[in-house]
Amino acid sequence: MTLEEAKAMAFNAAQERLLNPDYQPTKDELAAIDLVLIEQKRKRVADTENTHATLT
Repeated sequence: MTLEEAKAMAFNAAQERLLNPDYQPTKDELAAIDLVLIEQKRKRVADTENTHATLT
């Protein structure tokens, strides 16, 4: 699964959850959500490190 596919799957699962509070995401959807969250965290860490390197 590519990051773009994971983003689309995570978005669709979140949208379904908003429309139907009883919706239970599949294992694949949960994995996609995890992948997107990990990538966001990786980007935040990289941005923080770049900012720190620029300031020092």
